[in-house]
Amino acid sequence: MNSSFQNKLQQAEDQLQALGSTYEAALAARAIPESLYTEIQAYARLVRSLLDDCAKEMHRVAAPDQKPEESGEAVRYPIDGNAPGFLRTVRAAFPGLTEQHPELLRLMMDAQPFVDAASWLAVLDRLTQADEPPVLHPHTADGYSLSLMTFHGDEMEFASPASRESAASKAAWVGLALEAGGNDLLDVLAAIQDGARSKAEAVSRYQAQLDANA
Repeated sequence: MNSSFQNKLQQAEDQLQALGSTYEAALAARAIPESLYTEIQAYARLVRSLLDDCAKEMHRVAAPDQKPEESGEAVRYPIDGNAPGFLRTVRAAFPGLTEQHPELLRLMMDAQPFVDAASWLAVLDRLTQADEPPVLHPHTADGYSLSLMTFHGDEMEFASPASRESAASKAAWVGLALEAGGNDLLDVLAAIQDGARSKAEAVSRYQAQLDANA
């Protein structure tokens, strides 16, 4: 695998392990520390940066004579909830890719929000684009879900009969869901890690094949 990709994947794995420790501490304390939100956002930004590195490699493959970094242009991995908009972006930012490298186009299309609004790539995009921290939903041993978020350092409870009863009972927290009715936070982030690794490996294999055939 491309060494740059490998380094960022390892950094992301290390951050994910540290985040897991903060997650377990939050369950034990029945309180979500501000640091957990910070770690989630830092992890998401790192994985987004890895995808952008993949995009730069794809750009070099598709348009080797162009050097956008010299003109100050940023090459970013396209993420779009609209298929026509996605194709317009790819054709403009990656000239020649759709016609000459359909394998890379299929790789870019995989997990796009316009294909699956709940995909790992869609979740990653929401995490990196949001101005406010994500809402986390603790699940308790008695089956209740309590919605909490941290904003400007203060923890706020979204009151509902279920959440009030859960808070009053002080039942043990057994998990944290990233979105209401969603999957557990660590499962979601693990899916992001796996998805990013798959894309980085695919880009590296494609580049190695081109080099072998050169």
